[in-house]
Amino acid sequence: MEDWHLVHKVTGECIGIDILKTQDGGSFNKVFLNELASMIGCTGNGSEKVLGWILKNKNNQNEIHGTQREIAKEESVGVATVARVFKALKDNGYLKQKRSGTYLLNPSVIHYGGVGNRLTILRIWNDLI
Repeated sequence: MEDWHLVHKVTGECIGIDILKTQDGGSFNKVFLNELASMIGCTGNGSEKVLGWILKNKNNQNEIHGTQREIAKEESVGVATVARVFKALKDNGYLKQKRSGTYLLNPSVIHYGGVGNRLTILRIWNDLI
C-alpha cells in the first residue's frame, strides 16, 4: 500500500490518500482505498485495512477466502469493523457470499485478467443470490 498526500495549490490543505497497487506480469490493479471506503460509507483506517486485505487476497476468480474473524486478526481490527465493511460491500452490490468464508467480488467493478475471465466470473456472480 502506498501512502500519498494531495496538496491544494492555493490553500496548502493536505489530504492523505492510500493507494493499493498490485502488479503481475504486464497487468496491474490500482485502487484508491479511501475513495472506495467513502463510496460505501465506511471511512477510517480500520475500514481501509479491511478493503486492502480484500483486494490483496482476491484470487484470479475474484474470490476471497477467510472468515471475518480471521481477517480481523490479520489486520488488527475489530470483528465489528470487518462485519461493517462486508455489509456495506454487500449492500452496495460489490460483494456476495458464496459459502461460509468464501466471497465473490463483483466482476463489473473489479477483476483481473481478460474479457473471457471477466465473463466467466460474471456468470457465476449472476447465479448467486
